[in-house]
Amino acid sequence: MRLDGMRVFLSGPMSGVDDLNRPAFAEAKRVCMDAGAEFVFDPTTAWGHSDRPREWYMLRDIHRLTEPGEGDGPFFDCVVRLDGWHLSNGAWRESTVADECGIPCYELDDVIGEVGE
Repeated sequence: MRLDGMRVFLSGPMSGVDDLNRPAFAEAKRVCMDAGAEFVFDPTTAWGHSDRPREWYMLRDIHRLTEPGEGDGPFFDCVVRLDGWHLSNGAWRESTVADECGIPCYELDDVIGEVGE
């Protein structure tokens, strides 16, 4: 699928993954931008450090995900989930919150499959 002009929130496993899964998030951001995204939120780079408790990051990620956009809708147009998201408590919660807020969730593989088409 194309993400033309969309604002994308990336979600995936970080805790317990080498280097907080930064390379996978960076690649996902590149794929989304190549698919036309206007803005991609990458939680591995958003907060500038990695020495805080997990709860500190989750609070900020959920707050960022749920911030309102213009009018009555959310700021983010969609969540793009990285491989293994369903095994991550944080990513699972982000997906649940997104669903409850009317923000569609897509698999990264769905974006990859459409790039260049």
